[in-house]
This record gives sequence, structure tokens and C-alpha cells, in this order.
Amino acid sequence: MIANKSRKTLGVLLSSAAVILVLGLLGGCSGESKEKVAPKKGPYYLSIGDSYAAGFRPAVDGHDAENSTDGFAFKIASQTGLTLMNYACSGITAVDYVEGAPCVPTARPVGGPEPTDSSEGDAVLAWLDKHGDEVELVTVILGGNDVQGCIEAADWRTCSKSEMKRVQVTLDQLLSGIRARVGDSVPIIGLNYPNVLLANPALSPVPDGDATESIEFFNEIINPALKETYEKHGVKTADVTAAFGGNLPADDMVDSEEFGTIPRRAEQICQLTYYCQLRDVHPTNEGHRRIAELVLKVNQKQS
Repeated sequence: MIANKSRKTLGVLLSSAAVILVLGLLGGCSGESKEKVAPKKGPYYLSIGDSYAAGFRPAVDGHDAENSTDGFAFKIASQTGLTLMNYACSGITAVDYVEGAPCVPTARPVGGPEPTDSSEGDAVLAWLDKHGDEVELVTVILGGNDVQGCIEAADWRTCSKSEMKRVQVTLDQLLSGIRARVGDSVPIIGLNYPNVLLANPALSPVPDGDATESIEFFNEIINPALKETYEKHGVKTADVTAAFGGNLPADDMVDSEEFGTIPRRAEQICQLTYYCQLRDVHPTNEGHRRIAELVLKVNQKQS
């Protein structure tokens, strides 16, 4: 079982939904504009997901906490030349994405589509009914917010596995609808999440507990469930956990000017997320660049 302090730290990662929404409501979101803009035209890149896809950035460097164009989806659109349709919603769970209410305006991404009266999943499918044959790339990142309630559970493993089964059911429904509308040849790439708790050795004081539980949480529960569902629909996995150092051994050490001698995987999390700086789980601009690079590499391999 995860120790109480370790559990609370792990909870930071998976309970970020509420933080995102509150920050968005307090600080506003740069995605809302009163100016009328010309309708977007394809070919399109369709981005689906939570705060990672929305490009959420905490209050840093004089910026408010808000969804920003730092996000990997914006970088992918820029590098591919595709028109971005970003159906992201900061703080949303996979289940709510498919079955819940529309995303609130403050949680929507910069330049995102107009809200509808339906769930985000239904809005995506309705849009694809009109533009499915114009889509050339799809990315999906959902599920990290669904298991947050398991952190304080007496049996967090059973709870997490149960919640991930619900994620699988809803992602299966969403991906089935997307695949039916874009066809078998359009690449769909599914992402997972970085294990930010591997940066704990860089923090002072170092939180109680070790990395064993967090590695089990990601590598044996969350990631396999996502990958299994992705593969069912011909979706390739972009392994963000690995790309952010999650599979590096604990004894691979590096001398850090700021944190001293720490595991290389901790240094990578510090560089690629705001976790060491602000205890915030979201990627930095460099982290989003790394994710975009990973997605494009996966896409190139399957082309």
C-alpha cells in the first residue's frame, strides 16, 4: 500500500483536474475570444484530450494559469502544416469526455471549437460526420484524471484497476466512432502520461516512500490498460512515460547544478515538467516539444 505522504504526492498527479478547473476559473483562459474568425479549413489534425492537449500552463514567468499555445498539439500542427481542431478540455475525465456535460469555456483550449450542448465526445463525432474525410492525423490523451479517487483508497490497486476498466469502456466507444468516420488509413496516436513522482529525489525535503509504487501504478495499471484499448482500434501508443525518463534505472545518476547528484530520470522530469519548480504535473514548453517530437516519430514509423 502507498504510504500516506507518498499517496498524497501521487494524488497531485491524478487530482490535477480540480486544480486546473479552479485556476482556469480564477485566471481566465486565453482561448476565449469575442472576435469572429474565418472558419477553419482542412486538411485537419484532430486533437482530443485533457489539460495536456489543451496546453495548460501554471502561473509562471508573469503568465496567468491558463491554457496556452505551448501545448504539443499546437507544435504538431505547426510542424505538419495541418489545421488544428483541438477538442481538449482541461480537467476532464475520459468518462466525462464521452458521457458528461460540455466543457466549460475556461477549460477550453486557445482557438478551440465552439461549445455545443452535447458531451465533448459527441461533439467530436458530429464534427467528424462533416469533416472525417479531411482528417490526416488524430491524437488522444485521456484517462489520467479518472483514477484520482483511488489514491486514498485502502486498496488503491483494486480501485485503480476498476477505474481503468471504465476508462477502457469509454475510450473504446470513442475510438470506435472516430475510426468509423476517418477510416482505417488515418493514423490515430494515443498518449500516456509522465511519472512525475520519479523526480522526488530532487525535492527538499524528499517525500516519504520510494518510486516502486508509482512505477507499478503507471507501468502495470494505467499504461497497459491504455495500450490494450489503443491497439484494439489500430491506435499506436506514444509512450510519454518512457520519453520523460520513466524507464531509466534508479542508479543512472547525473550531477545537476541545481539539485546535486540525482537520478537521471528525476532530472528529466524537472526539465520537462513544472513538478520540481511548482509541484505542478504539466509539461513545460520543452516538455510539450518532446511530446510533439515523440508523436511525429511514432506517426512516421507507422506511415
